[in-house]
Amino acid sequence: MKKTIKEYGIIVNVKAAKDSYLFIDGIDRDRYIGSIIKMTENISSGEILPVIAGLNSNSAQIVFVGGDEEILRKLMRNVHISYSAYRKTKKCPVTFGKSSYKLLDGLQEIKKAKENTRLNSDFVCYVKSGVV
Repeated sequence: MKKTIKEYGIIVNVKAAKDSYLFIDGIDRDRYIGSIIKMTENISSGEILPVIAGLNSNSAQIVFVGGDEEILRKLMRNVHISYSAYRKTKKCPVTFGKSSYKLLDGLQEIKKAKENTRLNSDFVCYVKSGVV
């Protein structure tokens, strides 16, 4: 099977609601990223690949290569439901603000988004390496 390089992607920005934190500690970050990886494998069947995630205390920015925006919205909705339930049992519920989805067209835009994510984040997680 021949691998093709996808020249398009989507960047997702997730924010916590006003006066709350999206991530309290490293365990929360691990849980959130783990949910994204697991659900990406389950839902997208390889069409959407998370490449890099930049996490701050009240926001997350994830760059995906390939995919359909509607599938990605469904995936992120499922991640947020799972993460909200986890935080509720931890006795520190999270409230999500609005998420934004920006389409990236071309390898240069994807590389620029990866670099911006890396530079503007407190914690960076490289999910898939060698994709772009």
